[in-house]
Amino acid sequence: MPRSLADGKKKFTILPDAPADINAITVTEANAGKDYSCAVLSSDFDLGFAASDMIDEKALCVEGNAQALGNSNFQGGFTAFREFLADTGLPDPAALAEELWDLVKEKGNTLHIMIRHSAKKSGDVWVVGDEYVYVEWVNDLPQGTTLEGYIKHRVEGAPQNFSSGYQTVVADPSP
Repeated sequence: MPRSLADGKKKFTILPDAPADINAITVTEANAGKDYSCAVLSSDFDLGFAASDMIDEKALCVEGNAQALGNSNFQGGFTAFREFLADTGLPDPAALAEELWDLVKEKGNTLHIMIRHSAKKSGDVWVVGDEYVYVEWVNDLPQGTTLEGYIKHRVEGAPQNFSSGYQTVVADPSP
């Protein structure tokens, strides 16, 4: 089976509204979102599932420890680039990175995020069958980063609701 290099293959989409069913997002709902993949730093992107809580569930007759998987967890964040006008040094209001910045620059904004990581290029549109992870995510205040490279800010947040695993984009319901 052929493998695929991960470089340039993660799609980061923010939906305008919460989908009707986070575990069965339709192709129309997915494509109503905006792709911000080119406005996010690749090297520290770690928005995704984390280890589940562990619950000690040992029967009296079991020697040693026995655990069960508890609640699922989501973690991480991303770093958003900034873009400025060359002549004034002010933020470029037409830039994709500045659109994303407007969504995350204040604490408490709710983002409806879909992430696809497949052999497709990040810019490819969502189609039926694409695998995704969804998170309803409230951002914290953006943090400053090192003064090396481009101007950018790390954005952490708090997951409010997320898909029950890796899900698949579904077809729109029949009229």
